[in-house]
Amino acid sequence: MPTTDEDVLRDLLHASLDDLAMPPGRAHAIVTRQRRRELRRRSAAVGVTGVAAAVALAVVTDGGSAAHARRPMAASGHAPAAHLTSGQVVLDALAAKAAAQPATGRYALFTEDRAPIKETTVYDSLTGDLWTYQEGGGAPPVLVEKHGSLTSAELAAKLPTNLAALRAFLISDADADAAKAEAVEANAARIKGGKGARPAVIAPRTDNEKVFEQAIEYLYNPLVPAPQRSALFKLLAETPGVQVNPDARDSLGRPAIALRDVTKDPGTPSTTTTVYEDPATTRPLEEDFGSPEFGGTDIFNSITFTNTRPADPYR
Repeated sequence: MPTTDEDVLRDLLHASLDDLAMPPGRAHAIVTRQRRRELRRRSAAVGVTGVAAAVALAVVTDGGSAAHARRPMAASGHAPAAHLTSGQVVLDALAAKAAAQPATGRYALFTEDRAPIKETTVYDSLTGDLWTYQEGGGAPPVLVEKHGSLTSAELAAKLPTNLAALRAFLISDADADAAKAEAVEANAARIKGGKGARPAVIAPRTDNEKVFEQAIEYLYNPLVPAPQRSALFKLLAETPGVQVNPDARDSLGRPAIALRDVTKDPGTPSTTTTVYEDPATTRPLEEDFGSPEFGGTDIFNSITFTNTRPADPYR
């Protein structure tokens, strides 16, 4: 079975010396990266979208950021003229494209390179079953998870398209993640027991940071239907502090829209996560995760849909 974020966090805490805890910056870096990998396949399969750690949003940008509140309704019921930032224009365009690109087959194929591992995950949109095929790095060649993801219908029911309701849901979802993280850490400390058992620090996040983090996680899942994906981009456009770079390129040179969050743990250097979205398909292209002690790149080669479940591409 794949390693879960809880397993990673527990191992980190167990690895600490009796009188020394794992530096929170290093623990956060490893757990955050593992969480993102798991959620690209298992998004909300058990009602939690991941273990949330300290996240402070700061995005590399061309200067365009989302407004605190935009398009207020006038008394007449018509939206008055409003100036949109360049970031809002870009995210609104992504929302429109996402709405026009529904899935075109029962099975979604998510292919990525996580050096030294090549991985293709097949999602069944009707059952939520997952088939993960891997090559390289000593990874298991095949993993099968029954209902490893919510189905497209379940995701449609779970994620509101009304922006106020979607924002409230994502904040609640993030709070549930934080509670789960605290429970896992407390349990790991109890298992270790005794001298100096100190869980890693999880700093509080603002509601806007929670919205950004959870929205990005759901956008990784190819089974999220077009109306919900569109709503997630619209919500990001209205979330204060979200800034975008519309002229980026990923490590393969592909045109991309880049969003970066910067995590600052108390007393440790910053770690950064940069995600690249395809401006044509609105699907993820790459994730870069970096810190002074830990980093890496996941390259998403393609996301395609078919009505026939494909065979193992590496055999």
